Amino acid sequence: MNKLPLVSILTALYNHEGYVKESLDSILQEEYSNLELIIVNDGSTDNSEEVVKKWIEENSHLIKVIYICRPNKGICATANELINRANGKYIVWLPSDDILINNTIKDRVSILENSPDKLVLLSDAAVINSKGEKVGDSSMEHHQVNKDNYHTVDGIIKQTIQGLGISGATLFVNKEIYNLVGLYPENLAAEDWYFFQRAASKEKILFWDKTVSLYRIHDKNTSHALNYKIFSSIIASFVKNYFQFPNWYYRYLATVQIVKLSLIYMKVRAKVLIHELS
Repeated sequence: MNKLPLVSILTALYNHEGYVKESLDSILQEEYSNLELIIVNDGSTDNSEEVVKKWIEENSHLIKVIYICRPNKGICATANELINRANGKYIVWLPSDDILINNTIKDRVSILENSPDKLVLLSDAAVINSKGEKVGDSSMEHHQVNKDNYHTVDGIIKQTIQGLGISGATLFVNKEIYNLVGLYPENLAAEDWYFFQRAASKEKILFWDKTVSLYRIHDKNTSHALNYKIFSSIIASFVKNYFQFPNWYYRYLATVQIVKLSLIYMKVRAKVLIHELS
């Protein structure tokens, strides 16, 4: 019987037929011996399902795979479904267009096993383009975030308010974190701000300055979709988390961000309305 904690690799798949095979192949390079893979195809309209089914047929003898294909429900509903299906003590979030590198799952398990007061481990990712060419050494730097801020509790909370800079398969968590902060509100268009602000406010985030994945930038990235729904979702996350922040100083910072984001939201919304009317 394997005494290592089970790690669930969770992949939300949506229209990544050109990237998902490379993403799944990267799992096989991990030497950690107690893994399961759960994939939820969130209503892809391309050939993603055919690619994944072929990959499972070829590799299911190497790793236990659970695959679900269903109509589109959105990222938060899909994330919640993946969490509820996960059997592992720990979770690796692997976006279906990103790639695991450097064989780090065993180290990430060890770090959280030896840090019982923490439930979330963040790391960094190198940046690649749609062709797989490396275009940056750090996804945090790509998002213009100073990753040194993630080395202190105060810095982590501030950073989750001022701008995350977290991308790629850099999130590794003890599943217990969702009992503490809750699942994702399914009316949000994006899940990351909501989760990280809550986890940071509970002082459950630890940063390991290691490149653990490749973050792929391309024209279909959710984070690149400059639309009013994303800004609306981020603002809603701030509102839902407002009294989760530990004190009034952080709530003041959150208020400033809400005002800034609301102005951006109104500008983007106005452009959308003008476009619709033209």
